[in-house]
Amino acid sequence: MKHINKIISLSLVLILTLGIVSCEKKAKNVDLPVVQPVMVASAFLCPTENATSLFLSWSNPIFHNSEMNLKPEKDADVYIINQGIEYKMHYDNMENKYVISKNELSIKIGETYKLKVVSDKSKTLTATTTIPEKPIIKSKFIRMDSIIENSNGYNSSQYIIYVDLKITNSEPKAYYRITAFAQIIDGGMNHVATCYIDGGNNRIIYGDFDQTLRMYPSFYSMDGLKLNKMYIVVEKVDETFYRYHHALEAYSDMDFFVEPTQVYSNVENGFGAFCSHNIMIDSLDVK
Repeated sequence: MKHINKIISLSLVLILTLGIVSCEKKAKNVDLPVVQPVMVASAFLCPTENATSLFLSWSNPIFHNSEMNLKPEKDADVYIINQGIEYKMHYDNMENKYVISKNELSIKIGETYKLKVVSDKSKTLTATTTIPEKPIIKSKFIRMDSIIENSNGYNSSQYIIYVDLKITNSEPKAYYRITAFAQIIDGGMNHVATCYIDGGNNRIIYGDFDQTLRMYPSFYSMDGLKLNKMYIVVEKVDETFYRYHHALEAYSDMDFFVEPTQVYSNVENGFGAFCSHNIMIDSLDVK
């Protein structure tokens, strides 16, 4: 009986081994498609910046079997067009990006700008964006609470900051991005902590906005900390800016077992985001 069991066990091992080898042979014989990369352009126009910059590179194919080097593309002709006039951007070798100064091209609220990228390696890339108005905001610090947490016998505190934020929206529907930073004193030293905001950073706002936001600074202290100042950054953005960052935010929270989602792109004949935003920063007294 023991001899029969041994034969059965050896047979099962042999079957499984042959199955694995068979699978390996099949996998080796699969012809993967040759996927050539496409050009990727990324630019975020803002009327308060001293210069406009654009990053130009190539997509990374999923099978990594392309012959093209995946490096920043510096041999293209890049133009931003406003009111029919083409403004050529210049490649900065130190920054690996295309730039044009505010003196050469002034970004103005309400005007539409078009991107044109010409290269003998790709079809001509095009995209458009319209510059949003400056956001109208009013914010007020409410309080900071702390929650004591015990880990491995040590107590630490997680902090929750409450801030009232009002946004006057001149449109029935508009897109915004809200970020916050806390200036913290801990052990006599100053730290600047990014704050996670309940509900995320990217918002579609209908009409006026008036809410108390809960924020969690990315800083932990064993001895307790003192909040010195708060900075609320509100950006009014175009739809492309919102959809691009919203896709990135969703991707960072994605479960490992779901199918990947392509990041939003508004660039014709390529990938990327050619979009715009306008910024308002509010510094809050926390005393």
